[in-house]
Amino acid sequence: MSKSKRKRRIFTEEFKKQSVQLYLNGKPKSEIKKEYDLYPSTLNYWIKQHQEIGIVTGLANMGTGVFSSLGSSISDFFGQQSNIYNSKIQQSEEFCMQQLRLKTLKKGGNAVIGVDIDYNEIGGTKEMQMVAMIGTTVHLLNIEDVIDEMVNIEEYNKRFKEYRNLLKKLDELK
Repeated sequence: MSKSKRKRRIFTEEFKKQSVQLYLNGKPKSEIKKEYDLYPSTLNYWIKQHQEIGIVTGLANMGTGVFSSLGSSISDFFGQQSNIYNSKIQQSEEFCMQQLRLKTLKKGGNAVIGVDIDYNEIGGTKEMQMVAMIGTTVHLLNIEDVIDEMVNIEEYNKRFKEYRNLLKKLDELK
């Protein structure tokens, strides 16, 4: 008796996503493998692609400078926002996010989840600001869906800002 070889099958990304989602929703691997006639290593590989890879961090330190300190002191005196400090903090945040992205790609991931951001002053004179980020890098099978959702969120945020600006203009007219 010779054992017949099973013909190699090609699975769509959608099928892979659905199989992994069944597992993540609590269905035992053995049932999924049996129901869809999958090799054990195939489903395990798909699940592994979806799992976390590790922790990534980013750190940015930025000096405020004499002029920034002077400008922020004036803003503080009048109880206003310090655009100079806000700009420096935003630059530090972007630098940290770039570090997280780069480290994620180096580890084989395609997304970072559960990001924590901390802000601190370094030294007693408030001349140095620090931004630190930490997150979990993962490899998502449904990255296209996540990107589509991010675009929807960005569009929503854009509309919300436009709406808020209109409300401000209405208040100014009163």
